[in-house]
Amino acid sequence: MDNEKFQELVLKKLDVFEKKFEQNDRFQELVLNHMAHLTQDMTELKQTVGDINDRVGKLEVKVEHEVMGKINVLFDVQQQHTEQLNRIEEKVSTHEEFIIKRIK
Repeated sequence: MDNEKFQELVLKKLDVFEKKFEQNDRFQELVLNHMAHLTQDMTELKQTVGDINDRVGKLEVKVEHEVMGKINVLFDVQQQHTEQLNRIEEKVSTHEEFIIKRIK
């Protein structure tokens, strides 16, 4: 192989390598852009999660202070109704016994 052919071969190989490097550079640029978008998305997601955590915390406080009080009031009323029904039942039972005794 003479010098000219060798130089041509080397130049062709260098040209192929140059094209591959250009392709790699483009690919690397695409990957970096994609990573930048992913990083931005992650930042937005973290912000959203932080906002959601704040809202959940506020809801927990509201439930604890407002709703639990109302539930306790409803429970107390239900207990009072149950006690009142028990007293009525006892009186009705007493009257029932009295009426049954009078009928006999």
